[in-house]
Amino acid sequence: DEILWLSDEAELPDCAPVTVPSVEDHPITIFSSYRGTSADLIALAHEYGHAVQFSVSERDFIPPVEREIAAFLAEHIVLEYARLTDVVFSDQLEDVWLNETNRYLDADSRSLLAALSRPDSPYSYRHNYPLARIIAAKLYASKNKESVKSVFEGRLNISSQLGAPVNTESCIA
Repeated sequence: DEILWLSDEAELPDCAPVTVPSVEDHPITIFSSYRGTSADLIALAHEYGHAVQFSVSERDFIPPVEREIAAFLAEHIVLEYARLTDVVFSDQLEDVWLNETNRYLDADSRSLLAALSRPDSPYSYRHNYPLARIIAAKLYASKNKESVKSVFEGRLNISSQLGAPVNTESCIA
């Protein structure tokens, strides 16, 4: 696949990043504004996680929570690389990542819990984020390469990840 960079900032709309799977002759495509901030890099890592999963998965459909687990794992990989190569930049990335984690585990969790208590609640894609964030943190902390690989291949058994209690403090590490 090929990366197309638009260098003219006028061509870069401010929009939520999104990854589109390959369709017919069109390759996997990531749409994202990139201005060089730490938040941009975390967003790009997240979208790249989706792209890798779309590329290596043999499934036509991957449930949204599994897609988000792959994206969050990619964020962990970038964070670890930054920790090993540039401590100052790593701190900036960690700050962005922690703020996002707090949002996923606070507002999104509250929204999910409220929706679960009302059967007529509308679906919100954001309801996938809390569970996916926690499972991704648990998988990454385990350093089990086969489990991580299974996420990107779209063959993760989510119920097996829910068997043990989760320490939410480890999600922020």
